[in-house]
Amino acid sequence: MAIEAALAGLDDLYVGHKFFHRRMTRHPSLVSILNEHGHLLFGQPADAAERSEIERLVRLRMTVASHLLSQTLVNAGEQAAPALAPFRNAGEGYTRNPFYTPVRWAGGIGLMVGVDLVYQFDQDTAILWSLVDGKSAEEIATELAGRAATARRDQALFVGHTVRAWQKDGIVERRL
Repeated sequence: MAIEAALAGLDDLYVGHKFFHRRMTRHPSLVSILNEHGHLLFGQPADAAERSEIERLVRLRMTVASHLLSQTLVNAGEQAAPALAPFRNAGEGYTRNPFYTPVRWAGGIGLMVGVDLVYQFDQDTAILWSLVDGKSAEEIATELAGRAATARRDQALFVGHTVRAWQKDGIVERRL
């Protein structure tokens, strides 16, 4: 469903599952996911798969979904986007906890776990959330400065404070 949301955000609409993979190949950010992770996203694990393998698979699928939903919300919330940022699951920086789902409704943007809304964001904070994909706080601050609607005197301080608070709350993790 996250891929369908991304496709809709890229103005690639089709009702039904027909041509699903073909539609993904039309968009660089989605074809890279298909090429690099398609066998894990769409394949069935072996019957003899270890629990740890299944847990890694679920985590990867949720991480891809979180990325796609985040990118779609901030880049295609009002109108179709020409492209979405490619999926990145690398780096030693901060990463989103994939079990939190970003959502948009008429009154705002936020994060949900299951059916519970746990955080509400403004647009800049939603952009910040979308940038937390393995980057360092400094890299995130640099990217946010170029995309944020609100000019902040100390973007790095805002990013550092927000990401540390998220880390304390368990919605952002630090890779070591």
